[in-house]
Amino acid sequence: MIANQKTGMLAPLTEKKSHFEGGTLVVNDRIVILGGRLDGDAISNRVDMYDPATNQWRTISVMPERRRGGAAAGPRGSEGEERLDGV
Repeated sequence: MIANQKTGMLAPLTEKKSHFEGGTLVVNDRIVILGGRLDGDAISNRVDMYDPATNQWRTISVMPERRRGGAAAGPRGSEGEERLDGV
């Protein structure tokens, strides 16, 4: 479990999942997870974001295809700052 400085624990994900390591990135100091494996070997198509300021996860998008594993890269602005719509 990852610790949060304010509460000691992170809030639970919006859905119980695993195998999302390659589809995880940090954008604007928030953790973004794309897809992952659900219980019963089902695959998620949700994009979830964790905001450490509020200790909350929320679904920010739904992908047209379900994804497990994979790779993710964040876009960069003209001055090198990371940007992602909805974040």
